[in-house]
Amino acid sequence: MDPADGTQTGCREQDSAQQDAEASAGAAAPPAFCNKCGAPWDPDWITCPRCEAQQARKHAVQAAGVIRPIRSAIALYCVILSICVCAALIIRLGTDTERVAPIIIGADVVMTIVVALWCLRPDSRLWLTGLRHVGPARYYGISAVVGCVTFAVARLAVWLLVEYLHIPKLDATAPFVEAGLPVYVMILVICVQPAVIEEIAFRGITLGALQSAMNVREAVFVSTCMFAILHVSFLSIPHLVFMGLIAAVIRIKSGSLYPCMLMHFTHNGLVVTTELLGF
Repeated sequence: MDPADGTQTGCREQDSAQQDAEASAGAAAPPAFCNKCGAPWDPDWITCPRCEAQQARKHAVQAAGVIRPIRSAIALYCVILSICVCAALIIRLGTDTERVAPIIIGADVVMTIVVALWCLRPDSRLWLTGLRHVGPARYYGISAVVGCVTFAVARLAVWLLVEYLHIPKLDATAPFVEAGLPVYVMILVICVQPAVIEEIAFRGITLGALQSAMNVREAVFVSTCMFAILHVSFLSIPHLVFMGLIAAVIRIKSGSLYPCMLMHFTHNGLVVTTELLGF
């Protein structure tokens, strides 16, 4: 072997070792600035505290955006449930039959005012897009038919409970008839008010708020259970769950609250009609 070749090989090895050492030193050296926010880098840092603080604030804002509407919806539910429970307790504590209808009307008026005021809150208006959209026309026909179906299911469920569990049947129109109130008052209190106010409260505010933290099925199930419990009637829970599920599906599919209101009105309208006709 030529000595010159050996000398050249040794030089190349020394140069390669020197380059590797320089590369290692460069890789181990901390950066001068954070590559995200540009803050001067402290050699003792593992992560940039400024970036971590910004990320924590971002997560806090996102969490607040989810929690705030849910808190608002739960608060609304607690208020209107309290109204219903108080009215039911007053009626069951031996109130004269002629005073039952005024108590029901008073509770409906208070509930209407509460829901109307809640709709003025910024966090509630975010979930009331269903009032700004009419929805496809076919859902109105579907809703009218579905209202008849839910009524038939409700009549069957009530008959089974009365027949086999001997639970006393309650007529929605009886208090108004005993108080001598006209039919239009029954329609306003039993049909119009629940169709508008309950749909805004449950398929509008509550369902919309729950969807910000749950998937669609969970939000539908929870809002439906809340809707059924609100009526403070064990006899009505089975068909109210069925009715609430159908109304929530219509709300999601149509993108509007108005078909839900039509379905609810149709259901309650058939209740009033059949009871007044003696069926």
